[in-house]
Amino acid sequence: SKEEIMRKFYISESTFYNDYNNIKKMLKPFNLNLKHTKLTGYTITGSEIDKRSLIAKYELFIKHDRKNIFDIDIVDIYKFIADTFIKHKYKVTEQTMQNISAHVSLMKTRVRQGDYIDSIDGDVLSSKIEYQIAKEICEHFLDKYNISENHLEKEIIFLTQNILGKIQYSVDEKKQQEINDFITDCFQKIKTQFNINFESVEKLRLFLVLHIVPLTYRIRSGTQLQNLSAMEIRQQFPLANDIALYFSILFKEKYGLNINEDELSYIALYFNYGIEEMNLAKSSKRILIITDLRTSETVLLKHKLLNWFPNQIIDITFVNPNEIDSVEFEDYDAIFATDLFSEDYKDAVTLIDIFPKDSDFKKINLALNGFTNVDEIIEKFDESCFYYGTVNSKEKILKILCDKSIKKYELNDDFYNHIYSREKISSTYFGDGVAIPHPLSPITNQTFISVGILKKPIKWDSEHNVNFIMLISIEKNNPKAFQLWYFISDIIRSGNAIESLSSKT
Repeated sequence: SKEEIMRKFYISESTFYNDYNNIKKMLKPFNLNLKHTKLTGYTITGSEIDKRSLIAKYELFIKHDRKNIFDIDIVDIYKFIADTFIKHKYKVTEQTMQNISAHVSLMKTRVRQGDYIDSIDGDVLSSKIEYQIAKEICEHFLDKYNISENHLEKEIIFLTQNILGKIQYSVDEKKQQEINDFITDCFQKIKTQFNINFESVEKLRLFLVLHIVPLTYRIRSGTQLQNLSAMEIRQQFPLANDIALYFSILFKEKYGLNINEDELSYIALYFNYGIEEMNLAKSSKRILIITDLRTSETVLLKHKLLNWFPNQIIDITFVNPNEIDSVEFEDYDAIFATDLFSEDYKDAVTLIDIFPKDSDFKKINLALNGFTNVDEIIEKFDESCFYYGTVNSKEKILKILCDKSIKKYELNDDFYNHIYSREKISSTYFGDGVAIPHPLSPITNQTFISVGILKKPIKWDSEHNVNFIMLISIEKNNPKAFQLWYFISDIIRSGNAIESLSSKT
């Protein structure tokens, strides 16, 4: 059942429905269906050969027994690690013990699935006592997985790096102060660049500290984590990705180390967490819902909204369509309706389902924190800022779109430099033949999108070609304007919208 799945995997209902839709897409090429009945719960139906093809494709046989991200024998892991540190008379804090135990648990799960550390250099570490501790731990827990000596050595060095990072941070007060000062300085500079203040999000600070310390060891030894979801993270959280990119620039200025794009995507997830926490912590909202539901029938809808926005919504008022004339719309921060009961207010309300889904969450969140209707997004496009034709280079299309933007929005020529500078830092390729060049941080007084659709694809970076370019600029001093990124992200990830736009040109 849904409830059993949510309980076992520790996920929310909105995450469940998002994964549910993704699984249905995975099943479609294999002629399989995901069905639900009260008796059997959720089951995958179809022929045996199609099911076996799916299993082979995604190697599901490796993962079928995984009940949690951590092994159920975490207590045994902790005990062995503690005994190992005692044996070597190595002082360690409780928090560090917990972190290393979690690392080993994840390492076991990863190695069991055949996912090994790819490249690592440990010559400078093998003489350290931390290396000897890591070796005993890895040999003990990985012995039964028939791992090669080469892969085992890489796992040992990887664990050594994590022990060194966590130990050094926990015992070195100077190091603690240095990293905390660096994070504080980063938050201040991010606030200046993006008008987003993370200083109150203490968990974000903690996540960054715990990631930075071992990250410095990984970079210096030539090892950075891989992330197969890096492109997906860039598409889904473009604002957080740009903040992470800016953070990596500050990191290089401070430590002289380059963070690769895979590691960058993990940092983007941390900043996206910070953005979500800030959205929840914003000033409380009063919302109005127009519906013909009886009062007793609104309980589930109200429960869902309060569950989604527990710290944001302080009042939900339901009103029947027949009584709408007596309501002052100005008294509410956002207005929703479960149906379009009247044409009179169609542009003033956001339609939601009486049993809201994940797509409704996005609409409600946008209404509370940013754009309130599609027309406001369409206004960011202008006919004079479209180009359709043939160009032979990335520089040419950027020049065309910048010229159109400068003329329409009366920008100075420095706009070129901001676009080109961002492009030099990291490719703005977004997947599916789409590129989204943009300034690293807000610089214009208006939010706008200029579009280039090419008859023939051009080379955008060393690996990708594009034929659809959207040059985006977010206005200064308006954090809600960043919500535009989520619309654009959804359009690109859907794929069909871009294809449709291109075909109609």
